Amino acid sequence: MWLFDFNRMVAGLILGASYPFLTLLGLHWGFTPITLQNLNEFGGDIVEGVNVCAVFAEIGIAIGAYLKAKKNSRIRNVAGPAILTGIFAGVTEPILYGVVMNYKRMLAIVAIAGGIGGAVNGMLHVTCDAFVFHNIFSLAMRTYSPFTSYLLGISASLAAGVLLTYFWGVTPDDMEAFEPEDEDDSEKAAETADTEPAGDTGMETGMVLEIHAPLTGETVALQDVPDEVFASGVAGLGMAVRPLEGKVAAPCNAEVSVVFPSRHAIGLTTAEGADLLIHIGLNTVMLDGEGFEVLVKEGDRVHTGQPLLKFDMDLIQEKGYSLISPVLVSNADEFADIHIVADGSVKAGETLYQVVK
Repeated sequence: MWLFDFNRMVAGLILGASYPFLTLLGLHWGFTPITLQNLNEFGGDIVEGVNVCAVFAEIGIAIGAYLKAKKNSRIRNVAGPAILTGIFAGVTEPILYGVVMNYKRMLAIVAIAGGIGGAVNGMLHVTCDAFVFHNIFSLAMRTYSPFTSYLLGISASLAAGVLLTYFWGVTPDDMEAFEPEDEDDSEKAAETADTEPAGDTGMETGMVLEIHAPLTGETVALQDVPDEVFASGVAGLGMAVRPLEGKVAAPCNAEVSVVFPSRHAIGLTTAEGADLLIHIGLNTVMLDGEGFEVLVKEGDRVHTGQPLLKFDMDLIQEKGYSLISPVLVSNADEFADIHIVADGSVKAGETLYQVVK
């Protein structure tokens, strides 16, 4: 608010450019108390009047990536649904995680496009006049004022996102994901794999890697996880478990590749080249490690069933977070199939799913 008092255009530029990165960290919810207070005292909130431009900048990037990508390419498969999620729900995490974070130039574009629209809306003193998600429905209800100025700002961000992504955002090195995954090529690759040794993954074609349940509880299909990032498959493929015990065991023999600073998630890498992510609860990064005890460190080699992590189920629920815990193969696109085995109740150590080369 001090920035807006100092200079509305500068405030809009800074906030519009930084908002996507705050969203990545979950810190965008920190604006909610300010928004509610501004709505109560002034009938409109200039902070969300600027932040809306970042949302449309991200939608613009997804549209630009979709247009740049070829039919049947991986990026089209990710960007297409993410565009709809952004437009109709105002939820842009699938765009941020699925497109923006994978390419360095996209990180610059989301800041530039969000900053352009933010500067326009800040300069013209656009306000959001109700506590809403920024999507096509809040636009249709004319929840912003002055409405013409609002349209100018979001149009600038949307256009900048589309044009910069299409004409500059994708380097030649990035084009692999934008090229079609041709079925004929896949068949040829499969035929070649049958006659040639496997690559660096160390996993022969047709071999199966058993991923055992790291938790005891009830299985949850990935599409039923109440978090768009996980449900959409952007973060990886696999399934989730609603735990009954606060203990996490290694799902297979692997090396600990990452222990998140907030201790709510652990990454593992197997000898077969599968990158696994065990994420305890949803949005539990906000607990900043409270209630979690990590029993391993990065670089440790662990065996199936070895304890990795303990967590306080009661504390997590008291803080209002879901215990549903995704267990994912984050590089699933490098494998032929993820075959789900478990259904219903599962005990730690039982087969959860199989990764097929």
